[in-house]
Amino acid sequence: MKMNAMILAACMLAPLMTKAQPTVVEPLTNEERGEVAVWVDSLDHHDRDGRRDDRRERPKQTECAGLTLDDTQKASLKTAMFNFTKDMNIAKAETKNAMMDYGMTLSDAASTRDQGVASGTALKDSFNKMGDLKMNFEIGVFYDILKPEQREPAMKCAMKHMKDMMKKKLEKLCKDMKP
Repeated sequence: MKMNAMILAACMLAPLMTKAQPTVVEPLTNEERGEVAVWVDSLDHHDRDGRRDDRRERPKQTECAGLTLDDTQKASLKTAMFNFTKDMNIAKAETKNAMMDYGMTLSDAASTRDQGVASGTALKDSFNKMGDLKMNFEIGVFYDILKPEQREPAMKCAMKHMKDMMKKKLEKLCKDMKP
C-alpha cells in the first residue's frame, strides 16, 4: 500500500518536473534506438573534422558538451558498451530465472529450509553478478578508455543521462497508472 502511495505521489509531481525542463522530440524513441546508442550519441556533438554536427536534432546537454572523444575512444566505448549490454542481458535472464526458482521453492510444500536458503543464495548471487558487471564496465570506461581530464565531464554527462532515463521511466509509469 505504501508503494502505491509513493508512486501516486511521484506521478502527481512528475508534471512539475516536466515543466521545469523543455523536452526535445527525437525522430526515434530511445527504446527504438537503444540506451547504448543514445548514450554514445550524447557524448560527442562534433563530426570527424571537429566541427559541430547539427545534422540531427539532439537534446541540449550542457553536461556532455565538454566531453570530446577521439575515434579510438569512440570505438573502444562502443565495444565496451556492446559487451556490457550483452553480458547484462544474460545476467538479467539468470536473475529472472533465479527469482522464479526462489518463488517456486518457497511455495513448494515439500521444500526444505536448506533448499530455500540455497535458492535465496542463488538469487542474491545473480543480483551481485549484475552489480559486478556494472561496476567493472564503469571502471573500465573511466580508467581504461577516458583520459583523466575527461572523467569529470563524463561523470556529469552520465548523471544527466541517468536522470533523464529515470524521468522517462517515471512518466511512463504514471501514464500507465492513469485510468
